[in-house]
Amino acid sequence: GDPFTNRSAEGNAASPVWSPDGQQLAFLSRREGQNGIWTMAAFGGASTLVKNLERSSRGLVCWSKSGLIYFISQGNLYSLNVTNQQVAQVSNFDPAKPVERGFSISPDEQQIAYSDIQNGQSDIWVMPRAGGQPTRVTNDESEDSQPVWTPDGKKILYSSKRNGIKQIFMTSLDNR
Repeated sequence: GDPFTNRSAEGNAASPVWSPDGQQLAFLSRREGQNGIWTMAAFGGASTLVKNLERSSRGLVCWSKSGLIYFISQGNLYSLNVTNQQVAQVSNFDPAKPVERGFSISPDEQQIAYSDIQNGQSDIWVMPRAGGQPTRVTNDESEDSQPVWTPDGKKILYSSKRNGIKQIFMTSLDNR
């Protein structure tokens, strides 16, 4: 059956992302008593535990060309180096004030787009991957969330709730 709906002895699986070469899938699962990030061949087969996670993750973001699996935990973005299993915290939001942030990594992995609520307003922001001042990309009363970079890294698609309806919008980073 479908590995993402099968809740048998294999355990449940969620939040699948493709490897850069399209040959593997990474996903979150609790199997064999271990909660973590697992991988398996795209066309089936045994799953392998890549990293046991102490805290649960809200979802995998992507598996980058540089071999990092980005994931969300406690309102922050983390990266897992698939080669050496090292986990690094990428964003530094206050875990005591967790917000349901959506994250997206730019194709060159130099920037991170995310949604954040400030002063009761949900907008899209971009910050340098290496750290530094974030830039506000949207600034309106609509509930903007779920940013996704376009493959060329020049625009961001996002969901915006307007008049009670969620719609897809696109913004350009060069001319706003």
